[in-house]
Amino acid sequence: MDHSVVAVDIGNSFIKAAVLPNGLTPLDFHDVPVTTFKTEDIGNAQWLDLLGSGSVETQWFLASVNQSSLDCVVRWLDSQTRPRKRTILNHQHIPLDLSAVDEEQVGIDRLLSTLGARGARENLFPMIVVDIGTAVTIDAVTTEGAFLGGVIMPGIYLSSLALANYTDQLPEVEVDISNLQGLPQSIGTCTQDAIKGGLVWGLIGAIEAVVKRQQKVLGPEAHVVVDGADSDVVLNLPCNASSMDHLCLRGIIHVARNVLDQE
Repeated sequence: MDHSVVAVDIGNSFIKAAVLPNGLTPLDFHDVPVTTFKTEDIGNAQWLDLLGSGSVETQWFLASVNQSSLDCVVRWLDSQTRPRKRTILNHQHIPLDLSAVDEEQVGIDRLLSTLGARGARENLFPMIVVDIGTAVTIDAVTTEGAFLGGVIMPGIYLSSLALANYTDQLPEVEVDISNLQGLPQSIGTCTQDAIKGGLVWGLIGAIEAVVKRQQKVLGPEAHVVVDGADSDVVLNLPCNASSMDHLCLRGIIHVARNVLDQE
């Protein structure tokens, strides 16, 4: 990678960005700070501090599942005095075998997260990639890099919001699945604790059920990689599971390296 790279993962709730100096690869990603923004933060002091400078050679690589937020980022880029070279990633950038799926109907975030999980490991084997965000995706990929597809289900925030919005007396309960600091009790002694336990243990149970079924296809040796969850959650998932943060950004960096190597 001959140029500095700005990698931007535009999700439904947040925008994650990282700046990689020359020569860094996805395997070096643990040394790179990641900053999280909301759409309204675009152009503010923190945004400008991280992303407002950069040499002419700096190239932007963007992946998005939220078109309006992507449009806001692009408008900011277009408003800059010094042009920023950018690439908006699509399915054609993904070096995975997509023949088993309708690639136009698979979110770019799912493919990049799968790519990020594979690219961060030197020894490849079947993998099940769990990405916990606004939605939870659980996707299967073979040793050879064939993306088989997976499932999508509501994340904890959406489930909590649905309980609050579609019942008369249940409150919305905030649960940070990435930093639980201990799993909730499975027998809650008040309504809020009962909801929190239901949200967390329900998610763990759902992931476990899907993983077991996907392992019947991939084989029992398929490794489970989880992004977005507290370590206590990962420890309660099926064996052979590990956590890895910012999988989509890792995938973006993997693609950026490939694109720049071809220039």
